Amino acid sequence: MLLTGIMTVSMPGAVFAASTEEQIADVQAQKEAAQAELAQQQSDMASLESKKQELESYLAELNAQYTELTNSVSELGIQAAEKEDELKTLQAQLEEAKATSDKQYEDMKKRIVYMYENGSASMLELLLSSEDLAQFLNRAENIAQISQYDRNMLEKYENLQETIKEQKTAAQEEKTAI
Repeated sequence: MLLTGIMTVSMPGAVFAASTEEQIADVQAQKEAAQAELAQQQSDMASLESKKQELESYLAELNAQYTELTNSVSELGIQAAEKEDELKTLQAQLEEAKATSDKQYEDMKKRIVYMYENGSASMLELLLSSEDLAQFLNRAENIAQISQYDRNMLEKYENLQETIKEQKTAAQEEKTAI
């Protein structure tokens, strides 16, 4: 009986010991699982932090590009305003050249009408009506100077027409550039 009593008393202790070891093993397994989970979470956090750094770097780069483009647009706006001022100046010069050209054309037209109406016979008469050689030479010199003046005025008119043409082309190019 004694033996039976001892066995009864010692048996719950063995069952209790086995159950504690299982619990310790379970807790150890849970601890290892939690540590593995923690390691995974830390790895994920490191990966997310790396992605965050990449995105912040990319955002900084985009902001720098935006600033550069904004500055370029401002600079182009200033250049466009300057070109428009140049174009206005060029157009004013063109209008002035056209006015000068029109005046020269009218003057030349009057001179041609006068020459047509009075003809070269008038000049010949003027020369032949001279009383002496000195007067003849003076009149001949005057006629030569008038002819030279007419040639110079025609050349100036032609040059002015060429200048007007060049200014029109330049004005068109300025408009296209703007």
